Amino acid sequence: MRIAAFSVSFLLTAVLTPFIIRHSYKRGLLDYPKEKSIHTRPMPMAGGLVIFFVFFVTSLIFHSGYNLLPLFTASIALLASGLYDDIKGLNAPRKLAVQCFAAALLVWSGVVITDIKIPFGPLVVLGAFSIPVTIFWLVFIMNLINLLDGLDGLAAGLSAIVFIVLAAVTFASNLGIQLMILTGSILAFLAFNFHPAKIFLGNNGSSFLGLAVGYFSIATAQKSAVMPILIIPCVILLIQIVDVALAIVRRARNKTGIFTGDKYHIHHRILGLVKSQRLTVLLFYMCSLILALAALMVWS
Repeated sequence: MRIAAFSVSFLLTAVLTPFIIRHSYKRGLLDYPKEKSIHTRPMPMAGGLVIFFVFFVTSLIFHSGYNLLPLFTASIALLASGLYDDIKGLNAPRKLAVQCFAAALLVWSGVVITDIKIPFGPLVVLGAFSIPVTIFWLVFIMNLINLLDGLDGLAAGLSAIVFIVLAAVTFASNLGIQLMILTGSILAFLAFNFHPAKIFLGNNGSSFLGLAVGYFSIATAQKSAVMPILIIPCVILLIQIVDVALAIVRRARNKTGIFTGDKYHIHHRILGLVKSQRLTVLLFYMCSLILALAALMVWS
């Protein structure tokens, strides 16, 4: 069933994405090059809609009994705000407010981090801090994936690596089916998103994938009594987390605002050295896969 679900998700995305690309050009749903953009021509930016639609349609076809309604509801809010941001622009405070609202919807539905297993340490019960920690985690991951969406295939590929690891941990459960479906859709999308990209995730897509990474890491942690699952996405995305920390320090020092974009991220610097988007992204894939394997070996 898992292989069938993966295959259907992969095929649906492969068929639907070219249709969305053509429709985007007709409707003008394009990301036009800006001063800080790497791409030089208008690009379709509705990739998130493809992944979202295929994920939930395939989940309905291969109904596993796992309740996806909370994720579906929260995703609608993020996709709507992300599309608005892609088309007209949305300032940082409003974007953050929508992210907090989406996170709060999940918390209200019972998606809460109740405890955290410290690697090689004790189990920390959060108690009254469960809700704020959960909201912080979800918003943090959403913004992290959003900041990754600077090179063709980077955000989608690294998200896929996270989902593959989580699927391996929960392969025998109903949750594993949902993760296989999401992985299949992303991998098919990468055929159109890898350099030279024919379509972008857009803010709608990076926000959805960020929410999904945060949500499924919590859901997976609830099924694992041994592995510190919440640490796994942080290990896989370690380079990007360091990059965000450096960006915050850099922008605070320059007094440009934390949410002000620039071209000084680690992936921009590596791109400047190797002069190839493909090679840069593949290097990030390789590093994240090594970190993922190391995490699995240490904590399995």
